[in-house]
Amino acid sequence: RSPRLEEDQEMLTVFRVVTAATLLGGATGLLRATTGDTYVGATTTHHGLPVLLTIDWRRLEDLPAQGPLHQGFQDSDGGVIDGGATLVTAFGYAGGGIPGFLNGGYAINTTATPAVWDPLPTAPVSGRQEVSATRLPDDSLVFIGGFSYVAPYTFREVVRLRRAGSGWAWDTGLPLFPYPVQSAGVASIGGTIYAVGGCDYDRKAFYCSTDRNGQNVGMGRRLWSLDTDAAVGAGWTELPMLPGPPRWVHSFTAVRGSLYVLGGARSDVRGCGPENATTNGLLDCWRFDPSTATWSRLPDFPFSSSNWQTNGPHAFMDRYIILVGGNQYSGSEAENGTCGGAVGEAHQTCPDPSHPPSRFPCWPCAINTTGHSYNSDVLVFDVEQERWGVVSSVSTRDPELIPKGCVGQSLYPLNDNLPQTNVVTDDVRSSKGRIFTVGGEADPRTIDKTLYTHYPTLALVGDISAVSLT
Repeated sequence: RSPRLEEDQEMLTVFRVVTAATLLGGATGLLRATTGDTYVGATTTHHGLPVLLTIDWRRLEDLPAQGPLHQGFQDSDGGVIDGGATLVTAFGYAGGGIPGFLNGGYAINTTATPAVWDPLPTAPVSGRQEVSATRLPDDSLVFIGGFSYVAPYTFREVVRLRRAGSGWAWDTGLPLFPYPVQSAGVASIGGTIYAVGGCDYDRKAFYCSTDRNGQNVGMGRRLWSLDTDAAVGAGWTELPMLPGPPRWVHSFTAVRGSLYVLGGARSDVRGCGPENATTNGLLDCWRFDPSTATWSRLPDFPFSSSNWQTNGPHAFMDRYIILVGGNQYSGSEAENGTCGGAVGEAHQTCPDPSHPPSRFPCWPCAINTTGHSYNSDVLVFDVEQERWGVVSSVSTRDPELIPKGCVGQSLYPLNDNLPQTNVVTDDVRSSKGRIFTVGGEADPRTIDKTLYTHYPTLALVGDISAVSLT
């Protein structure tokens, strides 16, 4: 995928940039003291962070099988439109080599009974994964870049999906991105799209500091905007660079008129940590204010991790950014470029919690998972107090998702890397909303006799509630 390009052995050599390493314990200790709201009744768990939200998970209808291996969606993106009634996912990879790259997608009415995934028309571009998407005020969805195993490997196209009568239509009228990019952070404020970071790819490696030719210096730090309401012919405008290291697979979300960059990873670096890692998790986090074109530093990530799909204007209560799953690389890098081993502990589900199968600690319940490559933490960043927190996960209507012993822990039901994650606030007064997750790149897990594979067909919805505040 993504940072771990895994193709089917019978078709291509497996390429992995992530290796196991000895975990260096301890959190960063860089959380700020805050004032203002007091979290009432919130317990402290998981890195000593407060519980800010509860999420009650349940399954949506499984995604239709795709590609030559009849698998799910890896590294798709999309959004929630129609006030939260419609969930859209498009592009991605379903295994099986080049034929597994997707240029179609599906939409589901999340309020219907039964809810059914309806196919979208094929996009007017080739199949690709790591396309980044955001929703505009007219409920159209804009998709940028991506990569595949076919030249030119990384792409510049910007395409828009919108409703057309009772169906859907693709539009290619928006300007190309300034250069090929994949896994950029993409979000929107009003009709203006913002894109930050991302990497180049040439079938040999990922490049974040420059492009594959050593040009475009700092590409993983560059920030661009596109005003879609401007007159035809207006193009992309470059804004001040992100101050931290170049990055991809970071969280990028628009909240309260600002843009939030949380964590991520950097490739094409010198070896770091005990495993000589060449992809490092990043700890630094930033906020960009478009009104003043300035960056400001936020509290560091509680532990080194990356690989979330939070693109778009998707924060619960216009306050809480929710990060699901992820991947803790064996190397980490600080803002000043200092690198070392992984920092802190990312968790995963395990079949026997007393015998962790990898360097990651297990959640305290037995979950029928095979493989141990990815993580299942759920973290929350509160933009109002500028502090990190966790969730209390339950699954009252689908109890096998969060088994006994793990109820109340801050976990996602899969060890999952880059699941599409979209959030909608349904009722501000009662602090209620929903979170939707689609696909990703997962350690296989059997749930209620259904096996969800490395390319999962699993789609979930979680009912969100905020912990009482005073």
